[in-house]
Amino acid sequence: MTSTLKGCTYNIGYSYLDHLKLRRAKDPDFSGKIQSKEEEIELLSLYEKVERKSAELILQAQLDFLCIQEGGNESRPFFQTFTDQKKAEDGTEKYTIIHTGNKTDCFDSALILNTNRFQNIQDHSFIAKAKNKYTNDPVIKDVSVATVMDKETGQKIAIVSTHVPGLDLTMTPLSLEEEENGNALCRVMIDKLDEVGKDRLQIIGADMNANPEFVSDRFSLFYQKGFTLLRSHLPTNVNPDPSISTGRLLVEREIDFFLIRNKKCEEKITFTCMEPILEFDPSTNCSDHILLLMETSSKVSHETVDLLQVKSSSSKGGILSRLFSWLNIS
Repeated sequence: MTSTLKGCTYNIGYSYLDHLKLRRAKDPDFSGKIQSKEEEIELLSLYEKVERKSAELILQAQLDFLCIQEGGNESRPFFQTFTDQKKAEDGTEKYTIIHTGNKTDCFDSALILNTNRFQNIQDHSFIAKAKNKYTNDPVIKDVSVATVMDKETGQKIAIVSTHVPGLDLTMTPLSLEEEENGNALCRVMIDKLDEVGKDRLQIIGADMNANPEFVSDRFSLFYQKGFTLLRSHLPTNVNPDPSISTGRLLVEREIDFFLIRNKKCEEKITFTCMEPILEFDPSTNCSDHILLLMETSSKVSHETVDLLQVKSSSSKGGILSRLFSWLNIS
């Protein structure tokens, strides 16, 4: 039998200002300027509704994991939509949220994991600390990392969410000093995966703030370590503002990706980038990014399934096939 695993990477934006960027990019007549406190309150209320709607659309897709960037904190409507989901059999939370802080801390990257799909969930999130080798400036960033076991296949997996420091992509060529902050973080992250992801399928969902055409060295760090890039070849972010440094405008950019490594795993696994759930639509998307979807497909023997059903009480009902339902919500 074939088992599929579905996930996404999504920069949800820190605040309503990111949502305003999307609105301004899509409607040139919309200035986004806030004229009064009352108007700001109205915008905040609208933003919270769209944020929850984005999460509800994602829930309908029944994803197994989400790699989140610019998370903020768990009190946001986006995260609350997931923590409100309970298991029918025992009322426990269906999703667990992993990041470097506690429930009230501010964080950038986070993972949302479906506990119906995963067991043996271990949190390896950390604060990455590096130095720019050209300027000696510190590079500090939180990275969310979890190791899990897939209940359906027994596959051991390491899942990572990260947000790589940004660049002015209108500057060509980019200086080595500019590139190095992000590159330094990537080296630390790869070293961490070498440590905790040994003999595991490794999946990184990332806002790279760059793409291979602009910053090839950053992606080469992963290629040299056996990672494969999964991309849409379409814009994943919009920015209606011209660069402060160059005055140039780059409204649409592809900067969100998956990086996959199947190091020392015996299973033959294929990966596919799927059509997005959320488009650049301000009525359903709370961010200036779109969500990037991926699916893995692997062969599972009946012997493996039988063994997992014995070991895991949550498998008593057998293996359920998951179908994407591309539904609108009212």
